[in-house]
Amino acid sequence: MQSSRSDIKMHVALVDITDADVLSDYPLSFDGYIERFIVVVSTPVTTADDLSTLNLQISSRGVNKTVSGTATAMTSANMTPLGLVKNNAATGLNTFRSGDTLNIIASSTTAFAEGTADLTVVLRRKP
Repeated sequence: MQSSRSDIKMHVALVDITDADVLSDYPLSFDGYIERFIVVVSTPVTTADDLSTLNLQISSRGVNKTVSGTATAMTSANMTPLGLVKNNAATGLNTFRSGDTLNIIASSTTAFAEGTADLTVVLRRKP
């Protein structure tokens, strides 16, 4: 039997992404693990030379850990066409406890001129 699933979903305008938190201190209210990070293109990017990499980070009692396997490079070339799905399975450092928080952090960002994406973090409750 598979543990219950819970999704965190958000819509982002790529033009608003800078090298900072895209999502800050989202409270995790149960013991579980991050299963995957999904990015779906909702408005394609058409301008060249845009880039940002998103990573998931769990903050647990003052210690931050980057979730392995979830780094998602978004570039002008790969944020098109509409509906393109980038689906990254978490491979390590992905467990959390009730009271921990989740961050989505952007790095290596050059400004996007356009484009939007729907982000989903898939969580599983520990059985």
